[in-house]
Amino acid sequence: VGHALGRRPRVPDAMAAEVVSIGASDAYYLELDVERTPSASGLIALADTDCRLYLHDLATLRLLAHAGAAHGARVNGVALCGAPARLLSASEDGHLKVWDPLQGLTRAAMDLPVPPPADPSADPAVTGLELYACAGDAAGAVAAAGGEGRVLLWDLRRPEAPLRDLDDVHTDAVTALRLLDGGPGPGPRLLTGAQDGLLCSVDGGAHNPEEAVAAVCNVGDGVVRVAEWPRAGQEGAADLGRAVVLTATDEVGCWDLSSGLRAGLWGRARAPGGESLFEEDGAPGPAGETRGVLAQADALVDALVVPGPAAGPALLVV
Repeated sequence: VGHALGRRPRVPDAMAAEVVSIGASDAYYLELDVERTPSASGLIALADTDCRLYLHDLATLRLLAHAGAAHGARVNGVALCGAPARLLSASEDGHLKVWDPLQGLTRAAMDLPVPPPADPSADPAVTGLELYACAGDAAGAVAAAGGEGRVLLWDLRRPEAPLRDLDDVHTDAVTALRLLDGGPGPGPRLLTGAQDGLLCSVDGGAHNPEEAVAAVCNVGDGVVRVAEWPRAGQEGAADLGRAVVLTATDEVGCWDLSSGLRAGLWGRARAPGGESLFEEDGAPGPAGETRGVLAQADALVDALVVPGPAAGPALLVV
């Protein structure tokens, strides 16, 4: 964050061993993802503003691999998925690439170009090929989201062409995407968020595009990130669960997908000494107390739900 703001980050001495500098350049980290499957140490994937990719060891932050020119344009999304992990990268150059961390980052294992949209825009500046997010699961399904409201789904066992091109879920660029297990059909379930202010739960296996959207929440502002709130294990089969949303106005909210209602809201982070920013909206939401408050926060850039202690999951906000 310090590099993004044009200054070196101020880090306590006790944390100095856990800080990795990007090096002497004007670039800054743009995208980050952490391996979610159990492994010996785990991986961190990073992309910077110079189209470079990095793989770090999660325990030591040691750099494991580096790609100097991973894409021909800005990398808007990275994702680690599967076991052993695969690295996905989505770019404005219209390509979704699949990398094998065991082979390093010298060459992508797969390059999945985005086909032109079936109904191209009348504006020649809008190609519908740019990608803004990507995701994958352990079964080999990968998804990418981009301009013109497009959500594309591939099966890596048959990567020649996308299995689905869902271009009518959203009316604007899709900027947030998560691929979840446990969909109602044969395909995966997706969480999508877009600049049109909508959060959607999508059945990736639906044969009829009109039946693909299982739930819609009107967030009311552009969606930057989405994450699934871990289930308690007591939900019914019809319960679609909850999702955490980071918006373009630096708010983090929890939404109930079954009802379409907001369950809770965190406002923008404040300086030390500020009170909890969480507000419950009637329905029980995540824990109603924020124990940590960010110092001198300029903007929220990412939100990730991670497993927590017995009291419940934790929400990590960058």
